[in-house]
Amino acid sequence: MPKPKSRAEIQREYRSRRDADPTRRERYLQNECGKYRHDLLSGKRKHVADMNEREARKERREWKKRQRRSRLVHKARTNMCTPPPTPSTDTGGHQSRQKETGRKCVRRERAAGYRRIAALEKELEKATRKAERLRRNTREHQSRPCLAI
Repeated sequence: MPKPKSRAEIQREYRSRRDADPTRRERYLQNECGKYRHDLLSGKRKHVADMNEREARKERREWKKRQRRSRLVHKARTNMCTPPPTPSTDTGGHQSRQKETGRKCVRRERAAGYRRIAALEKELEKATRKAERLRRNTREHQSRPCLAI
């Protein structure tokens, strides 16, 4: 006794039979188009131009996700037909020792530079506060009347 088909398999076969007959497919597409128009008129669906900013952003985000997934599926299908890539003579993406050392040195120097900049910014802030305090004090001294004994 054969194994029963899953709902997905049954639906896949139904769609392939429907799409195999051109008149049946055309009738299906017209019906879908009519459903879409009816949904637009009833307010179930909207054009992006008729949405407020928030709804439009949400819809565009979802559209982007669907497109990305669709493109990945399409790419996977086209790659299935192409022959596998020729094996390379590389050692699996390993960089040379000199290049690794150089990158490490650059990263170290860059980090040291960032630390130096942060320290200098702190020092500048400290000096600015001190200058402001001195400026305030000199203004106060100048505005006070001098009391001579």
